[in-house]
Amino acid sequence: MFSRKSLPWIYPWLFIVTLFSSSLIIYGCSKNDSTTTNTMSALSGQLDTVSKNFTPSSLDYTSSTVMSLSSSGNMRAQDSNPCAGYDLFGCQPVLLRIYINMAKMFLDLTKQIVSDTSTHLGPLQDGATGIVNQDDKTIYYKKTSDTNYEILIKSSTASMGHIKVTSTGATVIMDMSQLPDSPGGKFKVEVSYTDENNWSISAMLAGMSCQPDDVRAPRSFWVKMAKANDIWKGKAIIYNPVWASFASEPTCDTTATDSTSMNFYTDFVGDNTAAKASVYMIQRDKTSLSDISTYGMSNLCTNYSINNCGMGASLTAYLNPFCNPAATDVAAWNSSCSGTSTAVSNADFGSASDWIVPYDFYQITITLPDSI
Repeated sequence: MFSRKSLPWIYPWLFIVTLFSSSLIIYGCSKNDSTTTNTMSALSGQLDTVSKNFTPSSLDYTSSTVMSLSSSGNMRAQDSNPCAGYDLFGCQPVLLRIYINMAKMFLDLTKQIVSDTSTHLGPLQDGATGIVNQDDKTIYYKKTSDTNYEILIKSSTASMGHIKVTSTGATVIMDMSQLPDSPGGKFKVEVSYTDENNWSISAMLAGMSCQPDDVRAPRSFWVKMAKANDIWKGKAIIYNPVWASFASEPTCDTTATDSTSMNFYTDFVGDNTAAKASVYMIQRDKTSLSDISTYGMSNLCTNYSINNCGMGASLTAYLNPFCNPAATDVAAWNSSCSGTSTAVSNADFGSASDWIVPYDFYQITITLPDSI
């Protein structure tokens, strides 16, 4: 369903960005200004502050919570099946934590990229532009000011990376198919920062290839998360082309269809006491989410026209939302956390306009610019 394997293709990207950005320092005219390092590292410091308090206690994925808890009493390693010991419904708090943990990984990646590029672009004068050739790659850079700059990395065939930084945020896009040992596809991260209690991040992976050892793993993933004061809100979508192929175990040669596709839509709100979430399972041909409430997990068998789905009549118990108190991995379905956190119970989920409809999401592409 969802394999919590590491994302090894992230780390070669860090090496590439560090290597390329370090070569920029030898180009252009130096700006001997002692304030450069401080001003250019400001956003990096802000993102570091966000990272340290990125996740509320109720949604933390650590050894003290989900990593050491399981309905079967088994300890799970990070690269093992995250749903070991759970059924599909009981695993939802774990999966939600994984979505958020992946978003944090992308935030930390962005933070490192901002730090590296800021350090090496710092000595250049405002308004500096240029081109650096590195092996078979070309790096185009444009520095408007110490807190506003842009880099485009191109291979011999196409753009492979884009970094854009302002004083209040950053955007990073990468074509993973141009890195060795990657699952293909592209990713895009957008971070917006106001202060340590008011920020947002959107992270998307799209167009990943089928993995033979985990055919039902997502091909596209998106999570949006924001903090406003002491409440965290977010949405996540994962697209699995052949997840609902119940009749037989799918392979990478299995044809994806509208009827067997699965989009998991997860809406969540949390604080340090508890989190609530609603989960929807939707085919990829849906062009509207006006009736999203009818796609709750309790309606899985009906919506996919499968007799009992092999799960029996107990699905009627899995009504949205579920409540998940901090330091547990238990989903209390049909509960808004009213007995645990008044703030979470009273909070609305994020705007419905933030959703991407299934029909658009399964075909979504991420585009890199051709120039800056």
